[in-house]
Amino acid sequence: MRKGEAFSDQELLSLLRSEDQLAFNEIYNRYWQTLYAVAYNRLRDQQKSEDAVHDVFSSLWSNRHKSEINNLGAYLATAVKFRVLGSIRKESVKQNYLQHISLSESVESHDISETLHYKRLMEAVNEEVENLPERCRLAFKYSREDNMPIKQIASEMNLSTSTVENHLNRALKKLRLVIKKMGAAFLSL
Repeated sequence: MRKGEAFSDQELLSLLRSEDQLAFNEIYNRYWQTLYAVAYNRLRDQQKSEDAVHDVFSSLWSNRHKSEINNLGAYLATAVKFRVLGSIRKESVKQNYLQHISLSESVESHDISETLHYKRLMEAVNEEVENLPERCRLAFKYSREDNMPIKQIASEMNLSTSTVENHLNRALKKLRLVIKKMGAAFLSL
């Protein structure tokens, strides 16, 4: 290629296929600014826009022997648009992944916190059950741990059903106070 001479896009492409570096430089100088504007219009990021344009020109040089280009300007603009869309898609996937990781960590942290709170709550409840008066504790354990009906508990303990109910109500009242102190709203047993 002769310096200073005006060449058409088709002539530049022909020279490019014959590995003319000056033809490549001319194409680069002719289209860089326009392609950068196309990329920046979508990405709004200088570095990513420059990278997209440079990738397209690098691809043009690498594939100079293979490509049959009829309209150089349209080809380059389309190539930049595809690069930009690929960059946006890649960024979107990255953001979704980071969001997913962040959400997973948050859920894990929340689960661990809930598990610890539940464990402490159960320890406090069990301690309170052990501190109940003997007959009250026994009636509660028969009811909640062994799933015995009130009549069977009364028979087992030689008590009236109303006395068993009183023991259970007293136990539940104390346990509700323990749970309330630990921040729980109610106990549904």
